[in-house]
Amino acid sequence: MDMCVPPEDPSRGEENALVSARRLKRDALHAAGVGAYPYSFSRTHTVEELSREAFAQLVQDGSDLAVPGRVLAMRRHGRLAFIDIGAVRLGPRLQLMFRLEDLDDASRAVFEAIDLGDWIGAIGCPIYTRTGQDTLRVRHLSMLAKALRPLPNFKGREVRDPELFARMPEVDLMFGNKRRVLRHRASILRTLRHLLESKGLTEVETPYLNAHFGGADARPFVTHVNALDTDFFLAVSPEIELKRMIVGGLEEGVFAIARNFRNEGIDASHNPEFTSLEVYRPYTDYEAMMCLTEEVFTACCIALHNEPRCRYGDVLLDFTPPWRRVAVVEAVEETTGISVSRMDMDALRSECELRGLGEGCEPGGMCRDELLAKIQRAGVPAPPGSYEALSDEELRTAIKQHRLQVPMDLNREWDFLVLDLFESFVEPTLVQPCHVMLHPARSTVLCKKYRGGPLPNGQELVERFESYALGMELSNAYSELNDPELQRHLVEQQAKARAEGHDEAMPHNELFLRSIEYGMPPCGGLGIGIDRMVMLITGSTSIRDVIAFPLIRP
Repeated sequence: MDMCVPPEDPSRGEENALVSARRLKRDALHAAGVGAYPYSFSRTHTVEELSREAFAQLVQDGSDLAVPGRVLAMRRHGRLAFIDIGAVRLGPRLQLMFRLEDLDDASRAVFEAIDLGDWIGAIGCPIYTRTGQDTLRVRHLSMLAKALRPLPNFKGREVRDPELFARMPEVDLMFGNKRRVLRHRASILRTLRHLLESKGLTEVETPYLNAHFGGADARPFVTHVNALDTDFFLAVSPEIELKRMIVGGLEEGVFAIARNFRNEGIDASHNPEFTSLEVYRPYTDYEAMMCLTEEVFTACCIALHNEPRCRYGDVLLDFTPPWRRVAVVEAVEETTGISVSRMDMDALRSECELRGLGEGCEPGGMCRDELLAKIQRAGVPAPPGSYEALSDEELRTAIKQHRLQVPMDLNREWDFLVLDLFESFVEPTLVQPCHVMLHPARSTVLCKKYRGGPLPNGQELVERFESYALGMELSNAYSELNDPELQRHLVEQQAKARAEGHDEAMPHNELFLRSIEYGMPPCGGLGIGIDRMVMLITGSTSIRDVIAFPLIRP
C-alpha cells in the first residue's frame, strides 16, 4: 500500500472515488460500534518522544506503551502485519507489528478500515525485531481520526509545491521543512524573552486597533468598529504605545513581541502581516541598542546551532560581536564616488540624472551592449574580473540587484536621494551582519539629531541605525527623541505632508504629543523583524517559510 494519489487542488470540492471509498470505511467502523473520531487517547509517548528515549531501556522494562501517530505505510508478511506511523517526511517513524488473530474485534475493525494518512493509537509492548528495528508489538488499535482525503503524492519529483504549500500550510508541515522551522522559531522567541527578562525588562502588550497610526513610515490597513461607528487603523508598529508606557513610569524598560500590519508589497522578505520585537530602555541611547542587537542575534543563533555562526546557502554568517559599523553617507561616498556630504540638493540631483538613475529600464528586453551601458553609466562598482566577464543573464541580475530598473524620483529632498543611493549601491554589498548608522535627518521624525553636528553641506543626521545581513534589513533603532516641542513640530510637518497626499506620512496624534509633554527620560529604542531573524538563523530563503500562514491571494 502506498501514497499513490496525485496532488489535488485544495479548492476543488467534487467527490472522487478515493474519498468515497474512505467514507465507506468510516461508515463500516461506525456500524461495528467503533468510533472514527474519539474524544481522546491516553498516550504515554509520541513517536518523536520515543525517538529521543533509550528504547533499549523501554524494552527491558517491558511495560505497555500507548503511542499515537499518522499511518505512513502498511504491509503484510505471512501471518504478521506491519504499520509505520510518525512523520510523513523529515521526522522519526515507529514500526507497529501484530497478528490479526491476537487483536480484539474492535482492533480488527480498525485495521480493516485503515488508509494511509489516518491517525491511529497503538497499545503494546516495545521490542526489537530480528533485524534490530525499534518496534511496538501491538495488542490494541484505536482509530483516532479517519482521513477522508488522501495525502498528496510527490513520488518521482521534488517534494516542493510552493503554491500548494502556501495555500495549505498543513501540507507544508507534513512534507516540507516548515515543521522544523516553526519549532526553531518558538525556540528563538523563548530565547528572546529569557534574555530580555534577565535584564529586568517588562514584557507588555499593545493594541492592534488604533485611532491613529505611527512609529513607521507605512501605509496602514483601515477597518471599521461597528460598536463605535468609527474607522480604526491596524497597528503598523507598537512604538507610540511603548513610549507612552515609558512616560508612565516603567523605567526598567519594556519590550513587546507584536504583530504589525502594513498595506504594502509581498516578496521573499516582506509580508503585510509580520512580527517584530520592540524594546525601549530608559537612560540608554542607540549605541546601547547596537550592543543589545548583537547580543540578541548571538543568543538566538547559539540556541539553535550551539555557536554564534550559521550557514545561509553558501554564506557562513557570523553574529559574533562586535559587528562592523557603517555610516550611511560614508558608505554611499565610498561605493558610488559621489561626494554627497559636500553637495546640496540640486548638485546631487544633477549627478543622479547624469548617471541615468532617474531612468528605468526593462532588463529582459535589453541586449548585452545596453546592459553594460546601463551598469557602467550608473557607476556600479565592478565585481572581480569586470562586468564584461559576466553573462547577459548575470548582467540582468546585477541590474535588478541594484534596483536600476526602477527610476529614482529625482524630485525628492537630499535626504531621500542619499537613502535611494544607499539602497541601490550599498545594501547589496552588506553580507555579514553590520550596523548602518547616522541616517539623514528626514528619514524619521522620532529620533534625536546626531550629537556630532551637521555635515559640511549643512545637512543634519540623526542617531539612528539599521542592522543588515545578506543585503536585508534586520533591525531599526534610535536614540529616541524626547524634546516635546521639537517632536510636536516634526509630527505636525508629517501631518501636513499626509494631508497633501503622502499616505505613508504619520498623522497627527495629540495623545502621543501630550504624553511626551509629561516628560520621557532619555531612551534607546530598538525594533527587530522576528521573521527575518528566523529566516537567517534557520537558513530559510523566503519569509513564507517562517510564517505559519503567510498571506496569499484567495
